[in-house]
Amino acid sequence: MDELKAQFLHIRAQEQAAQARARRWQTVANVAALICVFLALVTLLTACMPEPGSLRPVEAAPTALNDQVQVTPTAQDGPGTPEPAPTMPEHTPVLCGVSVGVSGGFLHLRSCAGPVCPSLAYLPEGEPVEILTAGPWPQVSTAQGVGYVNGHYLACE
Repeated sequence: MDELKAQFLHIRAQEQAAQARARRWQTVANVAALICVFLALVTLLTACMPEPGSLRPVEAAPTALNDQVQVTPTAQDGPGTPEPAPTMPEHTPVLCGVSVGVSGGFLHLRSCAGPVCPSLAYLPEGEPVEILTAGPWPQVSTAQGVGYVNGHYLACE
């Protein structure tokens, strides 16, 4: 009986040692997988980064509309009085054209200002648009409706 108990304890000890080795190898495998993921992310981010100096700042489009804002002072103006809100002159249409720089290219007319907003229509190269509000994503009026476009791709008069 003692021999059977000793055999059982020996087998049990061997199983526990095998389980401990398996846990160590699983830890090593997990660390190796994390290193691979990290290296893949670094490679991806490095490949997707623009060259230094290749980015240009986005300017508000069109500048002609920004220059037309007028401030009308009131008789109550004095020290400590906040400046009056800017007023827009009578609507002077600012006309621009779609300029994506590619023959046959198009520009998304979007439902809101931003690249993740749904597209309402596709404006072909040279399509005339009227600027309704200024900014990096101006609101425009086109033959296909009213929406927002990336101002970087507009050529204004």
